[in-house]
Amino acid sequence: MTDSATTAQLLDRCDQLSSSDDYEAVRSGLTQVIALLEQPGLGLNDSVRAYEVGRKLAEQCQKLLDAAELRITQLDGAGSDTGTGPLASRVRLES
Repeated sequence: MTDSATTAQLLDRCDQLSSSDDYEAVRSGLTQVIALLEQPGLGLNDSVRAYEVGRKLAEQCQKLLDAAELRITQLDGAGSDTGTGPLASRVRLES
């Protein structure tokens, strides 16, 4: 069990990550918040704050994943009309 001051510091650090563009850092923060929520004896106020921070981190993770997916889709689509994109040439070489 962690004390309330330590919990508040952890949640403050994780809350700051909710605007980060570093997916791995945001995901790590989310993992820490989940671990905190799984600890027995966490007070109601800390639990609610942890849930709030966890939601923000989860939304940021999803935003970053969506942006990465869009970028990959755009890159794949850049050469799809002619079949000359980087992935198409690699497939031809390996075939």
